[in-house]
Amino acid sequence: MKTLRNRLVETVLAREKSFGNASLITSALSELDAALLLGCSLEEYTIAMQGMTSVQKGYDFKFNGHRYQVKANRPSGKPGSFVTMVS
Repeated sequence: MKTLRNRLVETVLAREKSFGNASLITSALSELDAALLLGCSLEEYTIAMQGMTSVQKGYDFKFNGHRYQVKANRPSGKPGSFVTMVS
């Protein structure tokens, strides 16, 4: 069974293929991925995001008492392209 995240990624990639750019959902997916990489479970993330707006001043989500701000970033798709650190 495909997760919601996987379906969203497939949709974003299909949109990019059709229209030449990725939609703004890329930012939301980046935030979720960052939380999961930090060890936040999907259930914890779901609870933490309840009542949050799409724009928070200075941070995107909280986990273990820390605030995190995530910048969406991905490789261009060209051979040899890679994700770099963003300040």
